[in-house]
Amino acid sequence: SAQIDAGAISVFEREFDSVSVNVRYREPSGNLSVFLARSPEESYSGRLALDDEGEVRTLHLDELVFRFPGERWNLGGPATISWDPAGLTFRDFRMRRPGVGGMRLQAQGRLPFDGEADFKLEADALDIRLIARALQLEEVLEGVVDLDLRLTGTDAEPVISLALSADDFRFRAYVLDQLEADVDYADRRASGDVAVWNDSLQVLTLSGELPLNLSFNAVEERLPEEGIDLVLVSDRLLLSLLMAPFPGYEEVVGTMSGRVDIGGTSRSLAPRGRLTVDGGGAFL
Repeated sequence: SAQIDAGAISVFEREFDSVSVNVRYREPSGNLSVFLARSPEESYSGRLALDDEGEVRTLHLDELVFRFPGERWNLGGPATISWDPAGLTFRDFRMRRPGVGGMRLQAQGRLPFDGEADFKLEADALDIRLIARALQLEEVLEGVVDLDLRLTGTDAEPVISLALSADDFRFRAYVLDQLEADVDYADRRASGDVAVWNDSLQVLTLSGELPLNLSFNAVEERLPEEGIDLVLVSDRLLLSLLMAPFPGYEEVVGTMSGRVDIGGTSRSLAPRGRLTVDGGGAFL
């Protein structure tokens, strides 16, 4: 067994004011208690147990608590995460924020490196600003997310269904009132709809399908040279949103509207349609 206490320490390149770890291990199992604090209002703690049975290792999560200023997330009950050479298995992993309408995050099932998949990930009212805070990300990431992800098929030929909704979303310089996506993936093609709202107006819609290889294994091309069938519709989309990735442009004003049908392939796109710009301008 061992007890470690330290102050002002870096753990996996993340800075903490104090750390306390207690480890007890006797092959093939052990127990771990950990407490990480960034401030009096923010800390992360857990009680874990590890079993090692040949090629299968299982992490038992008995307690997991994340404390943020004015908010607390905790484990919904005992959970396990197992890993072996062929994949990961989640059983009853549930994080929640207590209270009516509080955050819920749940993972269940098998994520394969090799073999069959049967996995689901669900989130309700997930404040990704707090995830960015916990990970100490330098980039701005904000928003409240609802997510329903289902994964079946195999490692080589996964089948994926995704429903995503994000309110007050911000990533780097991208700021969106609302983002919604409903996407299915099978037989190396992705199809569905993505929509963006600003000021209660649906300013951008992208729908259709395109070739995509989401195999969990290494592949030569993620975007196969096959037919694309997409429709892009814009209604007073702010040009500042489009130009956000380009820091050389400042005080971007104006909007863009129109429709473009996108065909062809990834190497030879064939767009058809019309986009108009109203009141456009920027400083370089």
